[in-house]
Amino acid sequence: MLSLISRQKRLDDVLNTLNKIPMGGTDCALPMLWALKEGINAQLIFSIASPKEAGMLDVVGFDSATPALMRDFVQGTPNANQG
Repeated sequence: MLSLISRQKRLDDVLNTLNKIPMGGTDCALPMLWALKEGINAQLIFSIASPKEAGMLDVVGFDSATPALMRDFVQGTPNANQG
């Protein structure tokens, strides 16, 4: 279905296409709840990105280069995901 999205599509058409993709909810609190249950002090340690998923980007810290890094990652610029 994502192949139906292109630069020539109108935003409302793209949104309608994306809304047709079946997705469940994401509870980002689950890792923190698990850490609390396990007695782990996990303030700001957990990531919601799977380390096995190449299409995810973890950002730790933020400086003036971060927006360009994110842009390159989203656009698929070579070496953007190598840190």
